[in-house]
Amino acid sequence: MNNTIKFLLTAGLTISLLTGCTATNALYEGSLEASATQAEIAASTDQASEDNLTTEETELEGSSEFSENPISAEYTLSDLNSLENTDIFVKSAIEHIFNGTINKKGQATGYHYDGIIDSDGKIVDGTKSVPDSEGIYKAQVEVKGIPKSGNKGYSSFYPDDMSPQDVINSINEAYNDREHYTGNIYAGESNNGMLIEMYLTDDDKIISAFPIYEGDDVK
Repeated sequence: MNNTIKFLLTAGLTISLLTGCTATNALYEGSLEASATQAEIAASTDQASEDNLTTEETELEGSSEFSENPISAEYTLSDLNSLENTDIFVKSAIEHIFNGTINKKGQATGYHYDGIIDSDGKIVDGTKSVPDSEGIYKAQVEVKGIPKSGNKGYSSFYPDDMSPQDVINSINEAYNDREHYTGNIYAGESNNGMLIEMYLTDDDKIISAFPIYEGDDVK
């Protein structure tokens, strides 16, 4: 009887152990499957993120952030050749305004636009004034290294945010609004209210045109 009980107890213990191992293995296998599933989900998520990033980069390639040819705010003398609506200017006026010129007496004249990177005109360091409400400013200048002598060496400048064509358009507007002051001196307002002084030939062609700094008078 005792041997039978021992046998039964031993058999029961063995079955219990085997059952426990089976359950443990099942749990372990389940854990592995869960881990594998989580890994697959993570991989899918990473791939989706990469796909989204690739899509975003593709969409942005055409934007200014990825543009290989961003719009430049600087101009060269060659850009002046494509200016439009210049019929009312004498041939030398464009150079006088945008580049500065040396007259027959060897004196520096003109130079009223500082956006041409290869111009002969330069602003003398430390002489640039604070822009007025229109963005116009004044500064002493030199052309080809020769300091300007007239007007105490100062030129008035069109606002830096204007393109050369903007300047031409504003001068045309002022020309159409012009009033006579004295001699060959005229002045008129552009559509945005900028007062521009002009020197004209006998046949009303523009020799020079420059903005009037706020508080200054037409000469």
